[in-house]
Amino acid sequence: MLFAPTPPTCADLPRHVAVIMDGNGRWAKQRHRPRAFGHRAGVRSARNIVKACYRKGIAHLTLFAFSQENWQRPPAEVGLLMQLFANTLAREIRMLHDNTVRVRFIGDLEGFSAALRKQLDDAERLTAAKGAGISRKPRLPWRLTVRISASRRCRRVCAWPRGLIPIC
Repeated sequence: MLFAPTPPTCADLPRHVAVIMDGNGRWAKQRHRPRAFGHRAGVRSARNIVKACYRKGIAHLTLFAFSQENWQRPPAEVGLLMQLFANTLAREIRMLHDNTVRVRFIGDLEGFSAALRKQLDDAERLTAAKGAGISRKPRLPWRLTVRISASRRCRRVCAWPRGLIPIC
């Protein structure tokens, strides 16, 4: 290749990356699979993004995880998304805490069940001290923010400018 791209250095990487998790249902439909298949694949993608940002030293990741428009989906799909959210958090929170990740949930949580809101509060409390003294790898605290019920307008503003930064 004549003009091979230069791999980014730490100085070239942003301190904060935001990812809008959108299109999982469409992705599944294109593969003739149920929407639930796409949502589960979205969880795996999110996990890979979290790990890549953490490994590269990007200090803050925001995931736009559940939009206002998602509340308009069929009740069974909303229920699946809530269960997927709860199960994923239960499965991942200890690993996040052990790796000095501070987790925050922002946005409108009123539509969530009391049990799920408690689970979110518990996760925030657990990681509020950023896992001090627990991590096997001493490093600076790292932040993961999950944005809930963002409107289309908010996501559009946050997506500008639409540039891709490789996290190789």
